[in-house]
Amino acid sequence: MPSSSLETIFGAALVGIVLAAVVYGIFCCQVYTYFGKYPRDKLWMKGLVLGLWIVLSLQVATNIHGIYVYLIADFGELNKLQSVTWDWLLYIIYTSVVSTAVQMFFARRVFLLTPHLVLRWVLTGVIVTLSLVQLAFGIVVMAECYKFKIFLDFTKISWGADVWLGCSSACDILIAVSMCFFLSSYRTGIRRTDKLINMLMAYAIQTGAVTSITEIICLATFTVGGYHFGHVLVIYPIAGLYTTSLLANLHSRQSNSPDASMNVIEFSSQSGGRTLPSTGMRVERTIKFAPSTSTTVPYLEHDPGTRQSMEKPIDSNVLNITLPEGPAHSASTSLAEGAV
Repeated sequence: MPSSSLETIFGAALVGIVLAAVVYGIFCCQVYTYFGKYPRDKLWMKGLVLGLWIVLSLQVATNIHGIYVYLIADFGELNKLQSVTWDWLLYIIYTSVVSTAVQMFFARRVFLLTPHLVLRWVLTGVIVTLSLVQLAFGIVVMAECYKFKIFLDFTKISWGADVWLGCSSACDILIAVSMCFFLSSYRTGIRRTDKLINMLMAYAIQTGAVTSITEIICLATFTVGGYHFGHVLVIYPIAGLYTTSLLANLHSRQSNSPDASMNVIEFSSQSGGRTLPSTGMRVERTIKFAPSTSTTVPYLEHDPGTRQSMEKPIDSNVLNITLPEGPAHSASTSLAEGAV
């Protein structure tokens, strides 16, 4: 292997591992803040966050050990530098597992937001399939690279890397587009509510854009130039980008600690509507959230063609806004549980 190839691989790996360590530090701060602010979150969600922290911690540890062996322990031994060590390629499985876990989390959100039953299952099924395919091919790519053992031979498995990173990127884009589309359907014309929905859409776009663009760069550089600077530099921080994106979404909610005001954001629609006991009005779609201060209800909708203006202060924990009749479907989503 030419010395320039060694510099390309290990120099880029060192920079990539440093970047991954920086992202890991940010993620640790997010995890610490999360457990302090959201003690009432469901156990499975806390377990997901803790599991991601464990996996990312293992990745950082093995990355540091791997680069130490090549640049310190085996310094100057060119024969050893040509071959891959047992811990060098573990970043592939770590990245695949982390991306699958995060994508499944957002697949659940898409499932709960999708209004139509058939579309809900089809769309979620496509997302889950893409996620599982990228996980499977990540494992295949790692196993094949261990068989080759020599860095320069990794280009023989470029087709597997294309499928792995391509499916993962496509999954992220599909999640972001789906969430933005369905969230936009819940706009009410009420400024405060629309501002909240716009914020959720922005988080969805950021989550999908950061990871998908990084994976596309990683895929393109590997396909064009093989296992060299561009690919190696970008691949290491990807797992950390997934975890920080997830925690950023979870932190977009208000605190649900015992001393903080309750934060509930619920989008729901009932097929055929329901009747409010106090007014006899039919409600087709409801947005429910907890304001931090006293607020007012701009209007209530008796029917799609009649609007009655009202200004009534609301001091309760939960503000209900009734909306015009929309598509008949059944869904219920709560941001307090991380569903939106």
